[in-house]
Amino acid sequence: MSKQELLDACQKKVDNTGNVKVWPAEEVLANYLIKNAHLFEGKDICELGAGKSGLAAIALALELKDKLGSILISDGNEQC
Repeated sequence: MSKQELLDACQKKVDNTGNVKVWPAEEVLANYLIKNAHLFEGKDICELGAGKSGLAAIALALELKDKLGSILISDGNEQC
């Protein structure tokens, strides 16, 4: 998202939270998931409120590759 798009969205009072940055909590969750990936083998995963990056779910998917069931990454903000 460009700086101008971000400014335009803010003026329209659009919730742009997930488009701004990767939140520290997302980094912590991604780290936890990588270290404990074995707990999720064969499971279907849904990350709600993933923001623009979907870092945690993507990290888990990369760690488990073909050992993961399905994965759904979503956010309430359509721009994410």
